[in-house]
Amino acid sequence: MKQEKNNDEIDLLQLFFRLWKKKALFLCTAIICIVSGSLYNLISTEEYKIKTSFFVTSTNVSGAASNPLMSYAGLLGMSSPSDLSSFIKNILKSKSIQKDIAIKFQKHFELEINQAILNKDLKNSLDHKYAFIIEKLELKQKFSFSVNKDQLFQLVYISHSPTLGEKVLNTFLDQILEYNQNLELTANKNYITIIDPPKSSLYPFKPNLKQIGRAHV
Repeated sequence: MKQEKNNDEIDLLQLFFRLWKKKALFLCTAIICIVSGSLYNLISTEEYKIKTSFFVTSTNVSGAASNPLMSYAGLLGMSSPSDLSSFIKNILKSKSIQKDIAIKFQKHFELEINQAILNKDLKNSLDHKYAFIIEKLELKQKFSFSVNKDQLFQLVYISHSPTLGEKVLNTFLDQILEYNQNLELTANKNYITIIDPPKSSLYPFKPNLKQIGRAHV
């Protein structure tokens, strides 16, 4: 028993000396981590989370609109929706609504677009301009939505500017209503009931590295 105890003590001492020899490596790793974290805090910009939520008041598509709805869904490359909630989900996932939002924000990015065209960084075509705006707004990375079991929709957009973020979500809501007016999906023009209008968080936050990685995957 005594011999085993001595062996354990020797093993622990040997382990300690081995680790001590590598103290410079551990110290350098710790310094790199501290410096990296400090630099990230200095360079990363603060962002705001903007949210809005709504219910779909009318769930069924009117009979007169069912055929146009199926045709329109096909044009958007969407599966045929069985009700308005499904249609809204498909719309929010579509490239069509991103393009419509880009059209609404042309004036906001007019100076940047003109400068990019002048520098020959952007082709002077509508499709390229829309793609530029979508990229600037980071709609693919910063916009998301969820629907709970009670069919409550929640839209979330993350932006460096709370004012811009609220405008983006208001535009999403306007576009959803506009689709109904154009297609006459339901007789009820206000077929969505907004529970919480677009509102920014009171305090900004800095996205962690994991969130940044997921956003660019």
